[in-house]
Amino acid sequence: MLKSIYIENIAVIEKSSVSFENGFQVITGETGAGKSILVDSINFILGSRASRDIIRTGCDKAVVSAVFTDLPDSALGLVEDFGIDYEDELIIQRNFSSEGKNTARINGLPVTLSMLKDLGTHLINFHGQHENNNLLDSDFHLRYLDLFAGDEKERLDYAESYKKVRDLQKKLRAMNLDEKEKKIRTETLSFIIDDIDKASLKPAETGGETEEETLLKLRNILYNKERLKESVDRAWSLISEENGALLKIYESSKALSQIASLDSRLESLWKNIDRIYADLESFKDDFRDYRYDVLSENDNYNLDEVEERLSVFERLERKYNKTFGELLTYKEECERELEELKNSESRIEELKDELRGEIKTLRKKAETLTEIRKKAGKNLSEKIVSELSFLDMPSVKFECRISEAEPSEKGFDSAEFLISANPGEELRPISKIASGGELSRIMLGIKSVLSEAEEVPTLIFDEIDTGVSGKAAQKIALKLAQIAKHKQILVVTHLVQMAAMGDRHLLISKRTENGKTFTEVLPLDEKGRIEEIARILGGVDVTDAMRNTAAEMLRISESMKKNIT
Repeated sequence: MLKSIYIENIAVIEKSSVSFENGFQVITGETGAGKSILVDSINFILGSRASRDIIRTGCDKAVVSAVFTDLPDSALGLVEDFGIDYEDELIIQRNFSSEGKNTARINGLPVTLSMLKDLGTHLINFHGQHENNNLLDSDFHLRYLDLFAGDEKERLDYAESYKKVRDLQKKLRAMNLDEKEKKIRTETLSFIIDDIDKASLKPAETGGETEEETLLKLRNILYNKERLKESVDRAWSLISEENGALLKIYESSKALSQIASLDSRLESLWKNIDRIYADLESFKDDFRDYRYDVLSENDNYNLDEVEERLSVFERLERKYNKTFGELLTYKEECERELEELKNSESRIEELKDELRGEIKTLRKKAETLTEIRKKAGKNLSEKIVSELSFLDMPSVKFECRISEAEPSEKGFDSAEFLISANPGEELRPISKIASGGELSRIMLGIKSVLSEAEEVPTLIFDEIDTGVSGKAAQKIALKLAQIAKHKQILVVTHLVQMAAMGDRHLLISKRTENGKTFTEVLPLDEKGRIEEIARILGGVDVTDAMRNTAAEMLRISESMKKNIT
């Protein structure tokens, strides 16, 4: 769940730290107070892009940071894949600068916006006005249906088969070249193979270095050979010469050995010096071995020859845009393709047979997917009708219609939501008949149904109550309170029915001080809630009657919530 968010220098918010809890939390405030800034800041945490215009006037940088706890398994899996340590809290931070240098971090580790977006879908399900618009696009209907069906394994199996079919079709197209193209391709492949062969590249032994890595090290030694010899000889002399370090430490050890028994502290010093003497003896041998094994042995190598060999590798790597290790793999791929071209007729027949088999498999998997979707579509329709009936659409009819479509990576199906909102009306596409208020309720019905299947712990609704009022607004508020029994719900609202139903109420207010505008986010106690709900009811002039009405609405809402199962 979303535990807290810290916002600094975003638009009119100078500094604000907001804590969140489980359950149903409502966010209200006057128009222009900054509700959208809080919503945008949460979206930044989820990976949305931001322009430098969001930075508060007169400031060079801005920060948004959020803390999440109790991550779902799907989010934990992604965090692990990202190589991020997680114990009790996940901290996501976005930093923005007026120079356009923006960074993102998760628990201190730099991440990309695409990583944030991937993770964000497992942390928060965000519902804004554009989600309502998605209902008008039938492409999204199949996505909602699949989310409800939970048929991920079957969809992945199908997608894998679909990719195989596409790959085989691509291979066949590549092989069905005309004779002129085939000749050009054959000559090109032959040239590449011959070009790489001339270099006599040697593959690395298992766990060993490539020839290029070995020669790069050798070049470094040969280039610095005299310097290495001089320094190694100097170090060896300082240790081993007649009046060197080894002899002096030996004499020190000998002197201490004669008196070490007189004092335990001297005995410890003597043992340490004796150990240093033994180490220096070993170092002396190591220097001698290094001089022989590394420097003397390499006398047989010529720097110019090494440079020439490395230049061959560099030319090939640059020419084919491959690393040393990739060049050999690339050559093998070219050899395989050349062999296929030489035996293209028989290979084409083999590919056609393979393609026929894969298409047959694909059709079976598509049929399985279609059956799952039809069954899920019927179930989804029934559940949404039930939800919409509760949301003050008692005569509604709803159908998720599955139709055959051109094969794609999603299957052989298309899905479209049809609705009849009033008695006597025939089912028609949502885009043709649904009003703004109906769209809000239909989307809430879908979200309510999907929330039972989804792991995402937090749902945020930005003015889900657009286009509704009265009884319908009351029902939407009650439905959100019901979802909040097993999810964290945050709702930005302008309706008193919604504000009264929340378990917790956050007020966003704006003030002007010394010519500057400041926005604050404050949790309200019972008295504060009464005052804010009364303001929403009456506008500028709040009367005692309005306060009494607000208090009564809070009491009724609490009573209604107690009956939620």
